Amino acid sequence: MDLETLGIWIAAIGTLACYSYLYKDNVAYQTMEHIFIGVAAAHAMVMGYHNIKDMAWKPMLRGEWTWAIALVLGALLYTRFFKGYGWLSRYPLAFLMGIGGGVA
Repeated sequence: MDLETLGIWIAAIGTLACYSYLYKDNVAYQTMEHIFIGVAAAHAMVMGYHNIKDMAWKPMLRGEWTWAIALVLGALLYTRFFKGYGWLSRYPLAFLMGIGGGVA
């Protein structure tokens, strides 16, 4: 069995597990739900890493230091999860709101 056939079978079983929710909430549906959430979260993390690496880090290594501002503002968004430093997340959020209002 080649990988394409295996992928088709996995997709078919996953589809049936998702449709099994129409009968009632069961273990097959819950398992597929958890697998989907895990795969989506992993995909988002990998894509985020590659976007930061390709769109910001590599240009900074070539001397385009304006991307450092975006990286610092992005990092400041995560300060809301640290007690005592949450107020720092207001600055990049205000910047994003201003840009969004200006574009709209």
